[in-house]
Amino acid sequence: MIMASWSNVPPPRPEGFSDDLEAVKGLVGKYFPIYEVRVEFNTISLYCNIEPDQLEDKFEALRMEMKPQNFIPILKYKGGEYILHVVKQPDMKFKSPYINIIMLLATIITTILAGSMLWIFLIPENAVNYQSYMEMFELANLAYGALFFALPLMAILGVHEMAHYYAAKKHGIAASLPFFIPIPPIFIPPLGTMGAFISIREPIPNKKALLDIGISGPIAGFLVAIPVTAIGLILSADIVVPADYTAVSGGTLMIGESIFFNMVRNLLFIPENIVLHPLAFAGWVGIFVTALNLLPAGQLDGGHIARALLGDKARYASYGAFGLMLILGLWYNGWIIFAMLIMMLGLRHPPPLNDITKLDGKRKALGAATALILVLCFVPIPFSIEPVQYDAGFHIVGVDGNMMDSHTITMFTSPSQWMNETETLRLSFDGNVEANITISITTTNADLVNATLWLNGDNSTASDSHTIIMEFQEEVDITLNMAIPPGANGTVTIRVFAQENTPGLESELRKELMISLDLREQSPPLN
Repeated sequence: MIMASWSNVPPPRPEGFSDDLEAVKGLVGKYFPIYEVRVEFNTISLYCNIEPDQLEDKFEALRMEMKPQNFIPILKYKGGEYILHVVKQPDMKFKSPYINIIMLLATIITTILAGSMLWIFLIPENAVNYQSYMEMFELANLAYGALFFALPLMAILGVHEMAHYYAAKKHGIAASLPFFIPIPPIFIPPLGTMGAFISIREPIPNKKALLDIGISGPIAGFLVAIPVTAIGLILSADIVVPADYTAVSGGTLMIGESIFFNMVRNLLFIPENIVLHPLAFAGWVGIFVTALNLLPAGQLDGGHIARALLGDKARYASYGAFGLMLILGLWYNGWIIFAMLIMMLGLRHPPPLNDITKLDGKRKALGAATALILVLCFVPIPFSIEPVQYDAGFHIVGVDGNMMDSHTITMFTSPSQWMNETETLRLSFDGNVEANITISITTTNADLVNATLWLNGDNSTASDSHTIIMEFQEEVDITLNMAIPPGANGTVTIRVFAQENTPGLESELRKELMISLDLREQSPPLN
Protein backbone atom coordinates (compact mmCIF):
# COMPACT_ATOMS: atom_id res chain seq x y z
CA MET A 1 0.00 0.00 0.00
CA ILE A 2 1.11 3.58 -0.65
CA MET A 3 0.48 6.45 1.71
CA ALA A 4 0.83 9.91 0.11
CA SER A 5 2.07 11.90 3.09
CA TRP A 6 1.91 15.14 1.10
CA SER A 7 -1.67 14.87 -0.13
CA ASN A 8 -3.43 16.31 2.92
CA VAL A 9 -0.76 18.83 3.96
CA PRO A 10 -1.96 22.42 3.49
CA PRO A 11 0.41 24.73 1.64
CA PRO A 12 2.31 27.27 3.73
CA ARG A 13 1.34 30.91 4.01
CA PRO A 14 2.95 33.00 1.25
CA GLU A 15 5.22 35.02 3.54
CA GLY A 16 7.71 36.50 1.14
CA PHE A 17 6.12 34.53 -1.70
CA SER A 18 5.96 37.66 -3.89
CA ASP A 19 9.75 37.83 -3.70
CA ASP A 20 9.86 34.53 -5.58
CA LEU A 21 7.69 35.79 -8.42
CA GLU A 22 10.53 36.73 -10.76
CA ALA A 23 12.39 33.48 -10.06
CA VAL A 24 9.24 31.46 -10.82
CA LYS A 25 8.56 33.44 -14.01
CA GLY A 26 12.13 32.88 -15.11
CA LEU A 27 11.97 29.12 -14.57
CA VAL A 28 8.60 28.69 -16.28
CA GLY A 29 9.54 31.00 -19.13
CA LYS A 30 12.47 28.71 -20.06
CA TYR A 31 9.94 26.02 -21.06
CA PHE A 32 6.60 27.69 -21.83
CA PRO A 33 5.76 31.18 -23.17
CA ILE A 34 3.85 33.15 -20.52
CA TYR A 35 1.13 35.62 -21.48
CA GLU A 36 -0.47 36.33 -18.08
CA VAL A 37 0.53 36.05 -14.40
CA ARG A 38 -1.72 36.17 -11.36
CA VAL A 39 -0.57 36.07 -7.75
CA GLU A 40 -3.07 34.73 -5.23
CA PHE A 41 -2.89 33.99 -1.52
CA ASN A 42 -0.50 31.06 -1.75
CA THR A 43 -0.23 30.43 -5.47
CA ILE A 44 1.40 31.99 -8.53
CA SER A 45 -0.73 31.18 -11.58
CA LEU A 46 0.95 31.50 -14.96
CA TYR A 47 -1.10 31.31 -18.17
CA CYS A 48 1.05 29.71 -20.85
CA ASN A 49 1.09 28.80 -24.50
CA ILE A 50 1.86 25.07 -24.57
CA GLU A 51 2.27 22.68 -27.46
CA PRO A 52 0.54 19.40 -26.46
CA ASP A 53 3.18 17.19 -28.12
CA GLN A 54 5.94 18.78 -26.02
CA LEU A 55 3.95 19.17 -22.82
CA GLU A 56 5.00 16.01 -20.97
CA ASP A 57 8.78 16.28 -21.44
CA LYS A 58 8.94 20.01 -20.81
CA PHE A 59 6.74 19.84 -17.73
CA GLU A 60 8.89 17.06 -16.24
CA ALA A 61 12.06 19.08 -16.91
CA LEU A 62 10.46 22.13 -15.25
CA ARG A 63 9.40 20.04 -12.22
CA MET A 64 12.90 18.66 -11.74
CA GLU A 65 14.46 22.13 -12.02
CA MET A 66 11.99 23.59 -9.52
CA LYS A 67 12.42 20.73 -7.05
CA PRO A 68 15.70 21.95 -5.41
CA GLN A 69 14.08 25.35 -4.85
CA ASN A 70 11.03 23.79 -3.15
CA PHE A 71 8.59 24.89 -5.84
CA ILE A 72 5.81 22.57 -7.01
CA PRO A 73 4.23 23.16 -10.47
CA ILE A 74 0.63 22.02 -11.00
CA LEU A 75 -0.68 21.97 -14.57
CA LYS A 76 -4.37 22.56 -15.32
CA TYR A 77 -6.38 22.98 -18.51
CA LYS A 78 -9.45 25.14 -18.05
CA GLY A 79 -11.56 27.12 -20.46
CA GLY A 80 -9.23 26.35 -23.35
CA GLU A 81 -6.17 27.68 -21.46
CA TYR A 82 -3.16 25.97 -19.91
CA ILE A 83 -2.50 27.27 -16.41
CA LEU A 84 0.61 26.51 -14.35
CA HIS A 85 -0.04 26.96 -10.63
CA VAL A 86 3.16 27.15 -8.61
CA VAL A 87 3.12 26.61 -4.84
CA LYS A 88 5.77 26.18 -2.17
CA GLN A 89 6.67 22.68 -1.02
CA PRO A 90 5.63 22.57 2.67
CA ASP A 91 8.27 21.75 5.23
CA MET A 92 7.75 18.18 6.36
CA LYS A 93 9.40 16.11 9.06
CA PHE A 94 9.88 12.43 8.39
CA LYS A 95 10.49 9.61 10.81
CA SER A 96 13.96 8.19 11.31
CA PRO A 97 14.74 4.99 9.31
CA TYR A 98 15.31 3.34 12.68
CA ILE A 99 11.51 3.26 13.01
CA ASN A 100 11.34 1.16 9.82
CA ILE A 101 13.93 -1.26 11.23
CA ILE A 102 12.21 -1.56 14.61
CA MET A 103 8.82 -2.21 12.99
CA LEU A 104 10.38 -4.74 10.62
CA LEU A 105 12.02 -6.67 13.49
CA ALA A 106 8.81 -6.56 15.52
CA THR A 107 6.82 -7.89 12.55
CA ILE A 108 9.32 -10.70 11.98
CA ILE A 109 8.85 -11.76 15.62
CA THR A 110 5.04 -11.60 15.53
CA THR A 111 4.78 -13.47 12.21
CA ILE A 112 7.14 -16.20 13.49
CA LEU A 113 4.92 -16.61 16.56
CA ALA A 114 1.84 -16.70 14.33
CA GLY A 115 3.52 -19.29 12.11
CA SER A 116 4.45 -21.39 15.12
CA MET A 117 0.83 -21.33 16.28
CA LEU A 118 -0.36 -22.36 12.81
CA TRP A 119 2.20 -25.16 12.78
CA ILE A 120 1.05 -26.70 16.06
CA PHE A 121 -2.57 -26.41 14.87
CA LEU A 122 -1.77 -28.77 12.02
CA ILE A 123 -2.84 -31.32 14.63
CA PRO A 124 -6.45 -30.10 14.74
CA GLU A 125 -7.13 -31.31 18.25
CA ASN A 126 -4.59 -28.71 19.45
CA ALA A 127 -6.99 -25.97 18.37
CA VAL A 128 -9.26 -26.81 21.28
CA ASN A 129 -6.49 -27.63 23.73
CA TYR A 130 -5.33 -24.43 25.41
CA GLN A 131 -2.24 -26.15 26.82
CA SER A 132 -0.97 -26.43 23.26
CA TYR A 133 -0.72 -22.63 22.98
CA MET A 134 2.40 -22.72 25.12
CA GLU A 135 4.03 -25.00 22.56
CA MET A 136 4.30 -22.04 20.18
CA PHE A 137 7.41 -20.93 22.11
CA GLU A 138 9.23 -24.22 21.60
CA LEU A 139 12.30 -23.87 19.39
CA ALA A 140 11.26 -26.47 16.81
CA ASN A 141 7.81 -24.94 16.36
CA LEU A 142 9.31 -21.45 16.06
CA ALA A 143 11.69 -22.73 13.37
CA TYR A 144 8.86 -24.32 11.40
CA GLY A 145 6.74 -21.18 11.83
CA ALA A 146 9.56 -19.01 10.51
CA LEU A 147 10.28 -21.28 7.53
CA PHE A 148 6.74 -22.06 6.43
CA PHE A 149 4.85 -18.87 7.32
CA ALA A 150 6.86 -15.83 8.42
CA LEU A 151 9.49 -16.04 5.66
CA PRO A 152 7.07 -16.52 2.71
CA LEU A 153 4.56 -13.97 4.02
CA MET A 154 7.22 -11.35 4.69
CA ALA A 155 8.66 -12.07 1.23
CA ILE A 156 5.29 -11.42 -0.41
CA LEU A 157 4.70 -8.21 1.56
CA GLY A 158 8.31 -7.06 1.23
CA VAL A 159 8.47 -7.58 -2.53
CA HIS A 160 5.13 -5.79 -2.86
CA GLU A 161 6.32 -2.69 -1.00
CA MET A 162 9.83 -2.62 -2.48
CA ALA A 163 8.28 -2.70 -5.97
CA HIS A 164 6.40 0.49 -5.02
CA TYR A 165 9.63 1.96 -3.67
CA TYR A 166 11.68 1.29 -6.80
CA ALA A 167 8.89 2.48 -9.10
CA ALA A 168 8.81 5.76 -7.17
CA LYS A 169 12.60 6.09 -7.38
CA LYS A 170 12.48 5.37 -11.13
CA HIS A 171 10.21 8.39 -11.58
CA GLY A 172 12.39 10.57 -9.33
CA ILE A 173 9.88 10.66 -6.48
CA ALA A 174 11.00 10.62 -2.85
CA ALA A 175 9.59 7.66 -0.93
CA SER A 176 10.22 5.99 2.41
CA LEU A 177 11.31 2.43 2.98
CA PRO A 178 8.45 0.07 3.92
CA PHE A 179 6.75 0.38 7.29
CA PHE A 180 5.65 -3.10 8.43
CA ILE A 181 2.76 -3.24 10.90
CA PRO A 182 3.11 -5.92 13.61
CA ILE A 183 0.19 -7.30 15.60
CA PRO A 184 0.35 -9.96 18.32
CA PRO A 185 -0.86 -13.40 17.18
CA ILE A 186 -3.82 -13.34 19.55
CA PHE A 187 -6.47 -13.08 16.87
CA ILE A 188 -8.07 -15.89 14.87
CA PRO A 189 -6.55 -16.57 12.45
CA PRO A 190 -3.09 -15.62 13.74
CA LEU A 191 -1.38 -13.43 11.12
CA GLY A 192 1.21 -11.46 13.06
CA THR A 193 0.93 -8.44 10.76
CA MET A 194 -1.56 -6.02 9.27
CA GLY A 195 0.59 -5.57 6.16
CA ALA A 196 2.96 -2.78 5.23
CA PHE A 197 3.06 0.56 3.43
CA ILE A 198 5.49 3.10 2.03
CA SER A 199 5.17 6.85 2.34
CA ILE A 200 5.33 8.97 -0.84
CA ARG A 201 6.97 12.22 0.24
CA GLU A 202 6.22 14.50 -2.69
CA PRO A 203 3.45 14.91 -5.24
CA ILE A 204 3.26 12.38 -8.04
CA PRO A 205 4.10 14.18 -11.28
CA ASN A 206 1.83 12.54 -13.89
CA LYS A 207 -0.58 9.72 -14.69
CA LYS A 208 2.20 7.43 -15.91
CA ALA A 209 4.08 7.64 -12.62
CA LEU A 210 0.81 7.27 -10.69
CA LEU A 211 -0.08 4.09 -12.57
CA ASP A 212 3.44 2.64 -12.46
CA ILE A 213 3.76 3.14 -8.72
CA GLY A 214 0.26 1.85 -7.99
CA ILE A 215 0.49 -1.21 -10.24
CA SER A 216 4.02 -2.37 -9.40
CA GLY A 217 3.33 -3.60 -5.85
CA PRO A 218 0.27 -5.80 -6.45
CA ILE A 219 1.77 -7.45 -9.53
CA ALA A 220 5.13 -8.13 -7.84
CA GLY A 221 3.54 -9.50 -4.67
CA PHE A 222 1.07 -11.59 -6.70
CA LEU A 223 3.89 -13.20 -8.68
CA VAL A 224 5.59 -14.26 -5.43
CA ALA A 225 2.31 -15.50 -3.91
CA ILE A 226 1.61 -17.87 -6.83
CA PRO A 227 4.47 -20.38 -6.20
CA VAL A 228 4.06 -20.03 -2.41
CA THR A 229 0.39 -20.99 -2.74
CA ALA A 230 1.06 -23.87 -5.13
CA ILE A 231 3.82 -25.44 -3.00
CA GLY A 232 1.75 -24.91 0.15
CA LEU A 233 -1.25 -26.69 -1.37
CA ILE A 234 0.92 -29.64 -2.39
CA LEU A 235 2.18 -29.87 1.20
CA SER A 236 -1.42 -29.58 2.46
CA ALA A 237 -2.36 -32.71 0.52
CA ASP A 238 0.15 -34.69 2.59
CA ILE A 239 -1.31 -33.67 5.96
CA VAL A 240 -2.85 -36.65 7.74
CA VAL A 241 -5.71 -35.74 10.07
CA PRO A 242 -5.87 -38.00 13.14
CA ALA A 243 -8.71 -40.50 12.83
CA ASP A 244 -10.24 -39.58 16.18
CA TYR A 245 -10.60 -35.96 15.05
CA THR A 246 -13.26 -36.79 12.47
CA ALA A 247 -15.95 -36.76 15.15
CA VAL A 248 -15.44 -33.10 15.99
CA SER A 249 -18.17 -31.09 14.35
CA GLY A 250 -17.73 -27.33 14.18
CA GLY A 251 -15.40 -24.93 15.93
CA THR A 252 -13.30 -24.86 12.75
CA LEU A 253 -12.00 -21.71 11.05
CA MET A 254 -12.95 -21.79 7.39
CA ILE A 255 -11.26 -19.55 4.81
CA GLY A 256 -13.04 -18.40 1.69
CA GLU A 257 -11.63 -19.42 -1.65
CA SER A 258 -11.03 -16.85 -4.36
CA ILE A 259 -11.50 -17.85 -7.98
CA PHE A 260 -7.73 -17.92 -8.41
CA PHE A 261 -7.08 -20.01 -5.28
CA ASN A 262 -9.75 -22.47 -6.38
CA MET A 263 -8.17 -22.68 -9.86
CA VAL A 264 -4.73 -23.48 -8.43
CA ARG A 265 -6.20 -26.10 -6.09
CA ASN A 266 -8.06 -27.79 -8.94
CA LEU A 267 -5.04 -27.74 -11.25
CA LEU A 268 -3.05 -29.54 -8.55
CA PHE A 269 -5.92 -32.00 -7.88
CA ILE A 270 -6.10 -30.96 -4.22
CA PRO A 271 -9.45 -31.89 -2.59
CA GLU A 272 -11.74 -29.39 -0.89
CA ASN A 273 -12.02 -28.92 2.89
CA ILE A 274 -8.42 -29.84 3.64
CA VAL A 275 -6.34 -28.66 6.57
CA LEU A 276 -4.14 -25.91 5.10
CA HIS A 277 -0.39 -26.10 5.56
CA PRO A 278 0.99 -22.79 6.97
CA LEU A 279 2.82 -22.22 3.66
CA ALA A 280 -0.48 -22.49 1.77
CA PHE A 281 -2.07 -20.08 4.23
CA ALA A 282 0.79 -17.60 3.71
CA GLY A 283 0.09 -17.79 -0.03
CA TRP A 284 -3.63 -17.33 0.59
CA VAL A 285 -2.92 -14.24 2.70
CA GLY A 286 -0.66 -12.86 -0.04
CA ILE A 287 -3.36 -13.31 -2.67
CA PHE A 288 -5.99 -11.80 -0.38
CA VAL A 289 -3.78 -8.78 0.39
CA THR A 290 -3.28 -8.30 -3.36
CA ALA A 291 -7.05 -8.11 -3.82
CA LEU A 292 -7.49 -5.71 -0.88
CA ASN A 293 -4.89 -3.33 -2.27
CA LEU A 294 -6.46 -3.41 -5.73
CA LEU A 295 -9.82 -2.11 -4.51
CA PRO A 296 -10.29 1.19 -6.40
CA ALA A 297 -10.57 3.38 -3.32
CA GLY A 298 -8.64 6.33 -1.95
CA GLN A 299 -4.99 5.72 -1.12
CA LEU A 300 -5.07 2.00 -1.87
CA ASP A 301 -3.04 0.79 -4.84
CA GLY A 302 -6.29 0.32 -6.75
CA GLY A 303 -7.15 3.94 -5.95
CA HIS A 304 -3.91 5.11 -7.63
CA ILE A 305 -4.60 2.91 -10.65
CA ALA A 306 -8.22 4.05 -10.94
CA ARG A 307 -7.20 7.75 -10.70
CA ALA A 308 -4.61 7.28 -13.45
CA LEU A 309 -7.07 5.45 -15.73
CA LEU A 310 -10.31 7.31 -15.02
CA GLY A 311 -9.20 10.75 -13.94
CA ASP A 312 -11.60 12.59 -11.66
CA LYS A 313 -14.31 9.99 -12.41
CA ALA A 314 -12.33 7.57 -10.23
CA ARG A 315 -14.23 9.01 -7.28
CA TYR A 316 -17.29 7.03 -8.38
CA ALA A 317 -15.27 3.80 -8.30
CA SER A 318 -14.09 4.77 -4.81
CA TYR A 319 -17.65 5.37 -3.62
CA GLY A 320 -18.68 2.05 -5.16
CA ALA A 321 -15.89 0.16 -3.38
CA PHE A 322 -16.84 1.83 -0.09
CA GLY A 323 -20.49 0.86 -0.57
CA LEU A 324 -19.51 -2.72 -1.45
CA MET A 325 -17.56 -2.99 1.82
CA LEU A 326 -20.59 -1.83 3.79
CA ILE A 327 -22.86 -4.35 2.05
CA LEU A 328 -20.41 -7.24 2.55
CA GLY A 329 -20.14 -6.17 6.17
CA LEU A 330 -23.60 -7.67 6.67
CA TRP A 331 -21.98 -11.10 6.29
CA TYR A 332 -18.44 -10.38 7.53
CA ASN A 333 -18.01 -7.48 9.94
CA GLY A 334 -14.32 -7.09 9.12
CA TRP A 335 -15.37 -5.25 5.96
CA ILE A 336 -17.03 -2.55 8.09
CA ILE A 337 -13.71 -1.87 9.79
CA PHE A 338 -11.93 -1.82 6.42
CA ALA A 339 -14.54 0.58 5.01
CA MET A 340 -13.98 2.95 7.95
CA LEU A 341 -10.22 2.79 7.34
CA ILE A 342 -10.74 3.70 3.67
CA MET A 343 -12.96 6.61 4.69
CA MET A 344 -10.39 7.92 7.19
CA LEU A 345 -7.65 7.79 4.54
CA GLY A 346 -9.89 9.67 2.12
CA LEU A 347 -12.23 8.39 -0.56
CA ARG A 348 -11.01 10.84 -3.21
CA HIS A 349 -7.52 10.55 -4.65
CA PRO A 350 -5.55 13.77 -5.28
CA PRO A 351 -4.64 14.36 -8.94
CA PRO A 352 -1.05 14.21 -10.17
CA LEU A 353 0.71 17.48 -10.94
CA ASN A 354 0.25 16.93 -14.67
CA ASP A 355 -3.27 15.56 -15.00
CA ILE A 356 -3.45 16.27 -18.73
CA THR A 357 -1.00 13.93 -20.46
CA LYS A 358 -2.71 10.70 -21.53
CA LEU A 359 -1.62 7.15 -20.75
CA ASP A 360 -0.21 4.94 -23.48
CA GLY A 361 -1.96 1.75 -24.60
CA LYS A 362 0.47 -0.55 -22.77
CA ARG A 363 -0.28 1.06 -19.42
CA LYS A 364 -4.02 0.98 -20.06
CA ALA A 365 -3.75 -2.76 -20.76
CA LEU A 366 -1.82 -3.29 -17.52
CA GLY A 367 -4.48 -1.35 -15.66
CA ALA A 368 -7.17 -3.59 -17.13
CA ALA A 369 -5.12 -6.65 -16.11
CA THR A 370 -5.13 -5.51 -12.48
CA ALA A 371 -8.93 -5.30 -12.61
CA LEU A 372 -8.93 -8.95 -13.71
CA ILE A 373 -6.55 -9.85 -10.86
CA LEU A 374 -8.91 -8.13 -8.40
CA VAL A 375 -11.86 -10.21 -9.65
CA LEU A 376 -9.85 -13.44 -9.52
CA CYS A 377 -8.36 -12.84 -6.05
CA PHE A 378 -11.20 -11.18 -4.14
CA VAL A 379 -12.90 -13.18 -1.38
CA PRO A 380 -16.31 -11.80 -0.29
CA ILE A 381 -16.29 -13.71 3.03
CA PRO A 382 -12.62 -14.30 3.92
CA PHE A 383 -13.13 -16.06 7.24
CA SER A 384 -15.97 -17.89 8.91
CA ILE A 385 -16.15 -20.13 11.95
CA GLU A 386 -18.35 -23.18 11.88
CA PRO A 387 -20.09 -23.28 15.28
CA VAL A 388 -19.29 -26.15 17.58
CA GLN A 389 -21.99 -28.81 17.42
CA TYR A 390 -21.86 -30.95 20.53
CA ASP A 391 -23.08 -34.42 19.76
CA ALA A 392 -23.59 -37.53 21.88
CA GLY A 393 -24.72 -39.79 19.07
CA PHE A 394 -24.89 -43.55 19.62
CA HIS A 395 -26.56 -46.60 18.16
CA ILE A 396 -27.69 -50.03 19.26
CA VAL A 397 -26.33 -52.50 16.74
CA GLY A 398 -26.32 -56.23 16.30
CA VAL A 399 -23.20 -58.35 16.12
CA ASP A 400 -23.34 -58.00 12.33
CA GLY A 401 -22.88 -54.26 12.72
CA ASN A 402 -26.35 -53.29 11.50
CA MET A 403 -28.46 -50.89 13.51
CA MET A 404 -31.49 -52.47 15.13
CA ASP A 405 -34.88 -51.02 15.98
CA SER A 406 -37.02 -54.13 16.59
CA HIS A 407 -37.32 -57.81 15.87
CA THR A 408 -39.34 -60.87 16.91
CA ILE A 409 -38.01 -64.06 18.51
CA THR A 410 -40.11 -67.25 18.62
CA MET A 411 -39.09 -69.74 21.32
CA PHE A 412 -40.37 -73.18 22.40
CA THR A 413 -40.15 -73.40 26.17
CA SER A 414 -39.47 -76.48 28.28
CA PRO A 415 -42.44 -77.75 30.32
CA SER A 416 -40.15 -78.92 33.13
CA GLN A 417 -37.14 -76.62 33.51
CA TRP A 418 -35.97 -73.01 33.36
CA MET A 419 -34.38 -71.81 30.10
CA ASN A 420 -31.72 -69.14 29.54
CA GLU A 421 -31.57 -67.41 26.17
CA THR A 422 -29.19 -64.60 25.21
CA GLU A 423 -29.25 -61.87 22.58
CA THR A 424 -25.92 -60.21 21.75
CA LEU A 425 -26.03 -56.44 21.20
CA ARG A 426 -23.50 -53.64 20.97
CA LEU A 427 -23.70 -49.99 21.97
CA SER A 428 -21.64 -47.94 19.49
CA PHE A 429 -20.82 -44.30 20.33
CA ASP A 430 -20.00 -41.75 17.61
CA GLY A 431 -20.48 -38.42 19.42
CA ASN A 432 -17.76 -35.79 19.81
CA VAL A 433 -17.96 -35.30 23.57
CA GLU A 434 -17.66 -37.61 26.51
CA ALA A 435 -21.16 -38.69 27.51
CA ASN A 436 -22.98 -40.67 30.18
CA ILE A 437 -25.15 -43.30 28.55
CA THR A 438 -27.71 -45.16 30.64
CA ILE A 439 -28.88 -48.45 29.22
CA SER A 440 -31.84 -50.19 30.83
CA ILE A 441 -34.32 -52.96 30.15
CA THR A 442 -38.02 -53.46 30.85
CA THR A 443 -40.48 -56.25 30.14
CA THR A 444 -44.25 -56.22 29.79
CA ASN A 445 -44.65 -59.50 31.72
CA ALA A 446 -41.96 -60.23 34.29
CA ASP A 447 -43.70 -63.50 35.23
CA LEU A 448 -42.89 -64.94 31.79
CA VAL A 449 -39.40 -63.46 31.31
CA ASN A 450 -36.80 -62.15 33.75
CA ALA A 451 -34.53 -59.99 31.53
CA THR A 452 -31.17 -58.55 32.59
CA LEU A 453 -28.18 -56.99 30.85
CA TRP A 454 -24.53 -58.06 31.03
CA LEU A 455 -21.62 -55.84 29.95
CA ASN A 456 -18.74 -57.17 27.86
CA GLY A 457 -19.74 -60.79 28.43
CA ASP A 458 -19.39 -60.65 32.21
CA ASN A 459 -22.51 -62.23 33.77
CA SER A 460 -21.49 -60.87 37.18
CA THR A 461 -22.63 -57.46 35.92
CA ALA A 462 -26.18 -58.67 35.36
CA SER A 463 -28.62 -55.85 36.10
CA ASP A 464 -31.65 -54.17 34.61
CA SER A 465 -29.77 -50.83 34.28
CA HIS A 466 -26.19 -49.63 33.67
CA THR A 467 -24.67 -46.17 33.29
CA ILE A 468 -21.64 -46.08 31.01
CA ILE A 469 -19.19 -43.23 30.37
CA MET A 470 -18.39 -43.37 26.66
CA GLU A 471 -15.98 -41.55 24.33
CA PHE A 472 -15.75 -41.23 20.57
CA GLN A 473 -15.68 -44.52 18.64
CA GLU A 474 -15.97 -46.52 21.84
CA GLU A 475 -18.09 -49.68 21.73
CA VAL A 476 -19.54 -51.76 24.56
CA ASP A 477 -20.75 -55.34 24.14
CA ILE A 478 -24.09 -55.97 25.79
CA THR A 479 -25.67 -59.34 26.42
CA LEU A 480 -29.42 -59.46 26.88
CA ASN A 481 -30.11 -62.47 29.09
CA MET A 482 -33.65 -63.84 29.23
CA ALA A 483 -34.50 -66.31 32.04
CA ILE A 484 -37.74 -68.15 31.11
CA PRO A 485 -39.65 -70.26 33.66
CA PRO A 486 -40.92 -73.79 32.82
CA GLY A 487 -43.94 -73.93 30.55
CA ALA A 488 -44.01 -70.23 29.79
CA ASN A 489 -46.56 -69.50 27.13
CA GLY A 490 -47.49 -66.09 25.70
CA THR A 491 -46.10 -62.88 24.21
CA VAL A 492 -43.68 -60.58 26.01
CA THR A 493 -42.32 -57.27 24.78
CA ILE A 494 -38.81 -56.47 25.94
CA ARG A 495 -37.58 -52.89 25.52
CA VAL A 496 -33.92 -51.95 25.70
CA PHE A 497 -33.41 -48.21 26.22
CA ALA A 498 -30.16 -46.26 25.78
CA GLN A 499 -30.31 -42.63 26.85
CA GLU A 500 -27.73 -39.84 27.04
CA ASN A 501 -27.98 -37.97 30.33
CA THR A 502 -24.79 -35.89 30.45
CA PRO A 503 -25.14 -32.70 32.56
CA GLY A 504 -24.52 -29.58 30.46
CA LEU A 505 -25.55 -30.97 27.10
CA GLU A 506 -28.64 -29.30 25.73
CA SER A 507 -29.96 -32.24 23.74
CA GLU A 508 -31.28 -35.52 25.11
CA LEU A 509 -30.78 -38.54 22.90
CA ARG A 510 -32.69 -41.79 23.32
CA LYS A 511 -32.51 -45.03 21.38
CA GLU A 512 -34.86 -47.97 21.80
CA LEU A 513 -34.72 -51.59 20.72
CA MET A 514 -38.01 -53.48 20.97
CA ILE A 515 -37.94 -57.29 21.00
CA SER A 516 -41.20 -59.20 20.68
CA LEU A 517 -40.75 -62.58 22.36
CA ASP A 518 -43.26 -65.24 21.27
CA LEU A 519 -43.16 -68.03 23.88
CA ARG A 520 -44.75 -71.37 23.02
CA GLU A 521 -44.82 -74.39 25.28
CA GLN A 522 -43.08 -77.33 23.66
CA SER A 523 -45.43 -80.28 22.95
CA PRO A 524 -44.52 -83.64 24.61
CA PRO A 525 -43.03 -86.20 22.25
CA LEU A 526 -45.44 -88.69 20.60
CA ASN A 527 -45.11 -92.40 21.60
